[in-house]
Amino acid sequence: MPSYLGGIVLVGLLAALMTGATSFILQGSSNLTVDLYQHLINPDASEKKMMFASRLTVAIISVLGLIVAFNVTDIVSFYQWALRLSAATLVFPFLAIMFWRRVTRIAVESSILIAAAATLAYPYLGVPIDHTIFGLSISLLSVIIVSLLTSHASTEQVKAVYWENLKSSERKKVGE
Repeated sequence: MPSYLGGIVLVGLLAALMTGATSFILQGSSNLTVDLYQHLINPDASEKKMMFASRLTVAIISVLGLIVAFNVTDIVSFYQWALRLSAATLVFPFLAIMFWRRVTRIAVESSILIAAAATLAYPYLGVPIDHTIFGLSISLLSVIIVSLLTSHASTEQVKAVYWENLKSSERKKVGE
């Protein structure tokens, strides 16, 4: 392959890499800024404060990405950790939200935090069961226990997705 053609291919690959990286960074920044900062920390944040928070989270995510990129030597193990963490923190809270009317917001949030902490602490605990099973078990137990110990806040919209809640016309569409 001629060197100029190789250069064009290399530039194209780098452009695709940069586009993907910026998309991931901006998505993470948007999630943290809107979902965490605006909804939980400062609901009355001005546009200027939101812009500052967004820029700050872009910088933090970028630096964390660089740290990970230079320190992770085994990408497969790192990917497995990410999948375990995602499964432990999201599977049972999501299923509970969808199918259990009794689940509370506090239970879902607690389950996510407890399962994340348990999954990250797993290597230091010496537990004799599989890593993923451990994280999922902690998640399931915490969402059930905290839901049973707490009640719904007045601001929660409680309506689980049950088959019987669908109108008969919607049932036919889904079942066909």
